[in-house]
Amino acid sequence: MEKVTEKINRTHPLLEELSEKQQGAVLNQNNRLLVLAGAGSGKTKTLIQRIIYLMFESQVKSKNILAITFTKNAANEMTDRLILAADNSGNYRKIIFNKKVSKAQKDNTRQEYLRKYPWIRNITVKTFHSLCYSIMRNHGNPEFDNKFKLLIDKIDEEDIENRHKAKETQSEIIKDIIVKKCEDIEFLLTLKRYILDFYVDKLKTYQNKPGFVDYKKPFTTLKGEKVRSKSERYIADWCYRHNIDYVYEPTINLKDFDFRPDFFIPEINTYIEHVSNLSKGMKNKEEQFKLTNHTLFKTYEHMTLDINKFYEALDRIVFGKIDKKISRMTALRFEEEFSGYHDKLIPYTHYVKSAIDKIKVSNYNITEIMKTASGNPHDRVKVFYELFQPIFEEYTKYCTKMSYLDFNDLLIRSVQLLNNNKEVKTYYQKLFQHVLVDEFQDVNNIQVQLLNELINGGTQLFCVGDDWQSIYGFRGSEVEYIVNFKKYFPGSEIVKLNINYRSNDVIVNASNEVIKKNKFKLDKEIRSLNSSGKKIYLYCSKREEEDGVETVVKKVKQLYEAGYSREDILILYRRSGIYGPYFQRFRELGIKVQAKTIHASKGLEAKIVFIIGLKDGWGGFPNVWEDDLIFQIIKKTNYELLMEEERRLFYVALTRAKDELFLISEQGNESIFVEDIPGEFVDRENFLILNIEKPKTNICKSCNEELKIIFNYCPHCGKEIIEEIDKKVETKTFNTKKLKEIKQEHPMAYELWDEKQEEMLIELFDKKKSVSEISEMMQRKPGGIKARLIKLGLIESNNSELKTVKNKIVNDLTKVEFNEDGSLKLPQNILAMKENEKNSIILRRVQINTNNPAIANLRIEFPEEIKNPNKITSYYNEIKDRKYPSVDHIIKQTDKKTFIIEVNQGTTFMYSLLDHLLECFKSKLEIENNVVVKGTWDKFDSD
Repeated sequence: MEKVTEKINRTHPLLEELSEKQQGAVLNQNNRLLVLAGAGSGKTKTLIQRIIYLMFESQVKSKNILAITFTKNAANEMTDRLILAADNSGNYRKIIFNKKVSKAQKDNTRQEYLRKYPWIRNITVKTFHSLCYSIMRNHGNPEFDNKFKLLIDKIDEEDIENRHKAKETQSEIIKDIIVKKCEDIEFLLTLKRYILDFYVDKLKTYQNKPGFVDYKKPFTTLKGEKVRSKSERYIADWCYRHNIDYVYEPTINLKDFDFRPDFFIPEINTYIEHVSNLSKGMKNKEEQFKLTNHTLFKTYEHMTLDINKFYEALDRIVFGKIDKKISRMTALRFEEEFSGYHDKLIPYTHYVKSAIDKIKVSNYNITEIMKTASGNPHDRVKVFYELFQPIFEEYTKYCTKMSYLDFNDLLIRSVQLLNNNKEVKTYYQKLFQHVLVDEFQDVNNIQVQLLNELINGGTQLFCVGDDWQSIYGFRGSEVEYIVNFKKYFPGSEIVKLNINYRSNDVIVNASNEVIKKNKFKLDKEIRSLNSSGKKIYLYCSKREEEDGVETVVKKVKQLYEAGYSREDILILYRRSGIYGPYFQRFRELGIKVQAKTIHASKGLEAKIVFIIGLKDGWGGFPNVWEDDLIFQIIKKTNYELLMEEERRLFYVALTRAKDELFLISEQGNESIFVEDIPGEFVDRENFLILNIEKPKTNICKSCNEELKIIFNYCPHCGKEIIEEIDKKVETKTFNTKKLKEIKQEHPMAYELWDEKQEEMLIELFDKKKSVSEISEMMQRKPGGIKARLIKLGLIESNNSELKTVKNKIVNDLTKVEFNEDGSLKLPQNILAMKENEKNSIILRRVQINTNNPAIANLRIEFPEEIKNPNKITSYYNEIKDRKYPSVDHIIKQTDKKTFIIEVNQGTTFMYSLLDHLLECFKSKLEIENNVVVKGTWDKFDSD
């Protein structure tokens, strides 16, 4: 080891600061090396010293070194570190770390120092895109026009000369192509119908929000009118497409009442009434209507099940009675048709752009994707690709004609160039004898292909990364390539840097325990040199937007008063919306803080870190949402891998902290990631809850998987489970004085609950006593009363409101059956059911796909055979289109009295859908306690 240190010291004084593992990585001569560097382990420092070692010890010429990063900022940082290593005067450090110096001034200074140090200037330090830009610009003519222009949607996105940037953006090109395609009337009307269906008529669920849409007329026609049902919209659109004037809901004065038929066609003096399940008193209306000498035609809801036959019926009604020949419109214009809807084209165009980008980095061509899309049962998906194909083809032709490349094209064309042209490939393999890649965990398949094209048997590939910090899956990166590095780079070696120089031992050990829950990873034992760490502070608020915010604000003020600076404190959150209440409060108080999304915090550190929004459910953390079904046509997402990436994101957040870490959650609604942290690492302050309990779990007898307590069967193998013995970990701190004060006011506070106490609580709750009244009678704290009511299932916490759920009967099934494909046949639990009722709908949540819990079904069982199932289907579709027009879910009948509603947007959505179904079925059925559905099936079965 002494010889190694002497060699390093001769190379550069800074190298003596390297640890033994870092030294081993720098000196390793394997041609394929992965430095697996945990958080805070000095990976970038190791990479920099590797470059210095190559030049000053191995006598490698700087022009033969290629260092690849992922962002322009990372490339500049790498250059800065090399300059700092060379500049003994310290002047460069004073400039580059001075916050008063502008970015432009720093860029100019950087160029001055690069001229001063040619050995640094001659090193190729580039992003993947910048590297490919140079390859295509200098040698790309065998593959593409090397005078190409680059499509960039953001200014200064890459270090590329302005004269080489296209004058138009990718989004602008797509918009122009859409306008051009709309010269085809069929394309225009199909696009307009799509925009109206899935962007204009996408209703908000919160009725108390400003601008709430009236549900009575939720559907928009091609003419721009609002109508009451999807079927009425079909009729209006048919008339519009055929240039037939109509009047919607004209008033006719009959003998006993006013009648408003759905449509009147003046040219043939004919009325059309669409008869649906909601139509009332049609027989009396028809009898009186005959006395007016007007012609009335009826269409029926069941006819709309086959839209082509429905249109044929409209042809029969109108054709032959109208003087002019029925013809499609020939003079429709894009600007006129989309007047008032241009803002809705923006998100649609964004989806088109995203689909183009995803297709380019996938292994599929447009023909394969169109074949998959054509078989999808959802109109939102199928019609999207029907419109997308001509746009994509025209976009490709246009970019080729104009010699345009986008960022994905740069990578794809470069790989094709190197693969197809041996002369160019040999040139770059000889030029770059040493290839170094920073943040290797963020690579995608095209970038891995590029690396394999750039290297040969004699090239040294030196990659630095951490699979535990792979968090950019949404950008296309795949953790697969770092986890299976040896598969993609045969003969490789892995060196692990296992010392975290940033965080204290509590934070390091806690984060290690969290990441252990992941299965798809490379194992490593990370340890800290700082063994005097404080425990992690966990605050479970009553409601985060209120006392959670105040707790953080109060603590930040205390830290500032204690002498901490703004740079010492960092507030992290999963999504920007979580930070809203905090931002508002800090602004009101005039307090400036450093706050970022966790993704944006990658590479940062602070003495004190707050992680907020650690709640379960929608908008919480983890926030696992599969890709939109539109994009799953291109590439299927895996729920388990998404959950593992969320856990890696939590790991990144934890390891930003150096000294202290604060977690903010919500009582009774804690994130599962909070549960992943063993109690021995946590100080939990939640109204004097002094004990930390390990969450109760079950163990599967067959596959030995650890399961959440909500399961009574194993979703992995379907076998029965056994209970694990509860373990309680006590914290060492105990606020005796505070407890004594509380006991004076609430003598029974923090005492164990027994059966008699619970019976008394239930009795008082049944008598409609408030929480405060029960608290006084039972001599317990209100928070304790509320927590027990939640645990007993009598109430549930929904923000600040309490919702009674006593009458929602939940029974676990002890018998589980499986289909031939291994999927669950019976439901996991009964969400709404009343036993021994002859006339009851049984609504059950069924998780069909055991490998993907985000795909779920709602099972509806009627008590007896349904005579006319089409009416159930029609009524449900009407509800669905009115309430959730953009959500992918369909209804299908499985037997004579059972329907399955298939949902592809997660089990969380099932609860919302269940409540809404019950509300909508009220017009047909009797409802008890807003949970149990009962009676009157004749309204469905009648003709």
